[in-house]
Amino acid sequence: MAEIEIVPPPNNHDRIKSYLATHATSDVLTTANQLQRTDAPLASTVVLIPVAAEQEAQWIPRAMHAYAQQQGNEQFSICLLANHRSEGYDAAKVDKTLGAIHVAQSTHEHTLDIRYAQATFDQPRIGAIRKLLWDSAIHLASVEAGYGSAGNTIGLNHDIDTVSMGRHYI
Repeated sequence: MAEIEIVPPPNNHDRIKSYLATHATSDVLTTANQLQRTDAPLASTVVLIPVAAEQEAQWIPRAMHAYAQQQGNEQFSICLLANHRSEGYDAAKVDKTLGAIHVAQSTHEHTLDIRYAQATFDQPRIGAIRKLLWDSAIHLASVEAGYGSAGNTIGLNHDIDTVSMGRHYI
């Protein structure tokens, strides 16, 4: 029988550092800073949710309730990116969404690690919005964990209009 060669896994930390070196734009750094908390590092499992700030305030309470019902042992952070157009946006609707986020943070302050950032886009496109959110969370995780000795970060790409999920999903 032939001997099987065991190959170590690729060093993803170096790949992430290399990626961030070229993709950590000022928008990524600003968003990562908004997501950072001084009292707690980002969990190794991160739920990433873009929120159309002019349209989706009503979905925030239900979605956060669904995450609060999780019964697994895995700690997780929720990163919301409240986004809207750079110009011509409805400030009252954006304020309503930010208010809903603050209420969710207060309501679930002992059960959920809810973080948020706010970003504007000349032309909001979901791909660019998700990329900014992912790059910012990866940057934050790399800064907090050092990526030299830390484990991997798992990102879950979700939408804010989540109606329900299994209690052991995460």
